[in-house]
Amino acid sequence: MALMSDEVLVAPDRECSNFLREWHKERMVGNANQNRTKDPDYQVDDLVLVNAKNIILPRNFTPKFNHRYYGSYRISHRFNQVTYRLDLPPEIHIHNSFHVNLLKRFHPDTRFGRQVTLVEDPIEQRQAELILEENGT
Repeated sequence: MALMSDEVLVAPDRECSNFLREWHKERMVGNANQNRTKDPDYQVDDLVLVNAKNIILPRNFTPKFNHRYYGSYRISHRFNQVTYRLDLPPEIHIHNSFHVNLLKRFHPDTRFGRQVTLVEDPIEQRQAELILEENGT
């Protein structure tokens, strides 16, 4: 509602309220997107590194000392703007589709390219650990 010069409250002006509503909406969207970055656009055959935060390694590896990224792996297929399929070696038993936030462009002069530690069958490994625990060793 707007105030006139003689302090009388009058009905709201629809154009003014619509304008203010849109202006506030644009400001909120601008403030919300201020710190967001655009997703990187990878192409098929680009080399990328995979974030290690969802890769489960054997129990004796301390996460503190593990690598943050593994790779480099080639992109084989792009499903949409945010999902990519990678060419992983057959020894690595993880799903080969990744969200763009888990990928990082590989630059050959960096030290981040690490291969995933090969883990034997985790079920057999756990059975061996259980047997050792039962024997008290």
